[in-house]
Amino acid sequence: MKTPELDKAFDEEYIKYRDAFPKEKFIVPVDRNEVLEEVAKEFDKMRSLGDTAASFAAYVRGMKQ
Repeated sequence: MKTPELDKAFDEEYIKYRDAFPKEKFIVPVDRNEVLEEVAKEFDKMRSLGDTAASFAAYVRGMKQ
């Protein structure tokens, strides 16, 4: 689930990351939805957790904007 608090925290971390690099060498970070999908795919790989891992994956995918 996306919440204003999570969105704000993500934006704050993005700004810290962005400002840590000189402008001419700045590489655009991966899109938020791409990162969330990568996390969900890792949960999908956790076969030993069964339905719990599937639930976590679904929860993470629900956080996409």
